Amino acid sequence: MNKQNTRRMHAALVLGLVCAALDLVPAHAAEPPSKQEAARLREMGAKLFGIKWTRTVHAAQERGVVAVTDGTTTLTQRGRRTFIVHNKEAAAAGDAKAFAGSDDELKKRGIRVLEATGAKSSEVLDAKVLQQMTQAVYREPGGSAKLEAAKKGRRTLLVTRQVDGIPVLSSRLVLDLDANGRIAFMELTWPDLAKDTLEMAQRLKQVSKREFRPPVMEAAAVESVQAVVLHSPAVGFFDDQVAVLQVVYRPERPEVGKKPVRYLDVGGKDVPLPRQTDPLREEQIKRKSTVPDR
Repeated sequence: MNKQNTRRMHAALVLGLVCAALDLVPAHAAEPPSKQEAARLREMGAKLFGIKWTRTVHAAQERGVVAVTDGTTTLTQRGRRTFIVHNKEAAAAGDAKAFAGSDDELKKRGIRVLEATGAKSSEVLDAKVLQQMTQAVYREPGGSAKLEAAKKGRRTLLVTRQVDGIPVLSSRLVLDLDANGRIAFMELTWPDLAKDTLEMAQRLKQVSKREFRPPVMEAAAVESVQAVVLHSPAVGFFDDQVAVLQVVYRPERPEVGKKPVRYLDVGGKDVPLPRQTDPLREEQIKRKSTVPDR
């Protein structure tokens, strides 16, 4: 999932929570957390993430997700180590107001955030800075369109995870900083993994090296097989996790760009992905009978 999709889904998830907290709309399933819980999260935001609350902070919760907001900055938490921070003013600011420090400074800040939440820096698989590029086009009256040279925009830190040599594909830290070095947007999902999940991952790792035979896919060949751990993403209400074999296929036709991926158990059967939100349930439509009464 890319960063823009994450932000949109995060907004959809906490909109009811935030609106309820600000008394803008009736709080459907959302309800106020205890004063102690709201105070804890507010103080955590200030201490761990450097949030400066500028107005009265309101709080709401729903199904294990707790949100606090002052109307500008929103912090949500689910479980022990799943957080999202969104400062709507900083995130919407132009590139000129983005973080101007070095890539190394951005990486160090991200590692400090991880360690402050209790995550182990030894679990970091990779830390890379993604450079956004911007390009403008303009048209003079009566003239043709002219494309300006591409310019570097804001940067985003992406930190990925492994545990005991097993990639944890769902875990990550996504971090944007503003010009003052404060968090404009952050998504951190780095949950504790159950012992049986890790044990199964190690078993699958050994299986992938020996007797495992991936299912055949038409017009594609197996490119790689590896044991990985998947868990519910940051945006959602669940905390599922599962160890699986990730099989990547290479299409035989070069014009096919996206490589098919399957997540399988030790028997080669597809494994349901960890849940995110409840599926929408449509009410049954009552139809009138077209058969005339006798």
